[in-house]
Amino acid sequence: KYYNKIVKKTILQEERDELQRNFTLSKYALAKYSYLKVIYFDKDVVKDGLCDDLQFQNEIEEIFQIISKFVPNDKIGLKYKPNRTTDYNKDRLDIGEIIPDYLPAELLYNDNVDLYLGMTSIALANIEKGNVISLAYLITFFDPQMRERSVQNQEKRKKGKKIYYPKSLNELRTLLSLLLQ
Repeated sequence: KYYNKIVKKTILQEERDELQRNFTLSKYALAKYSYLKVIYFDKDVVKDGLCDDLQFQNEIEEIFQIISKFVPNDKIGLKYKPNRTTDYNKDRLDIGEIIPDYLPAELLYNDNVDLYLGMTSIALANIEKGNVISLAYLITFFDPQMRERSVQNQEKRKKGKKIYYPKSLNELRTLLSLLLQ
């Protein structure tokens, strides 16, 4: 009832499809973060009960030590899920800039970003331009089937952009050297 009072136009499916076809998220990117070369979209896998705390800490630190050899620390952005992560999780990495939680991931997509990283998320699946690497296979999950389901879900939702899934740190290094030339 309220909606009908305030909205004067109904968008039919054909018009909606046309609007979406010409919609590009990157034109709404926040200029404040356009200097970033790498953006990491975090998933609090310990809080979610998917991984062991100490093991995850060691693995994520090792991953970012490798990344920092390819990209200066001040060009890395860390984006955490709003209301879904702990301060403890945000303190895991002593690298890059923490981007405020309340900013939608989609406002961070821009042509200057060379690489987007994360485990599995809608944020990674929605990326249309730029390189995307999932770290899911570089982290030890309690239940590997849970990881597989998350990866398959991400693959179903992706917008056509290839998502790389390195299975070893050496494979990650090789990918980084190819993608960040």
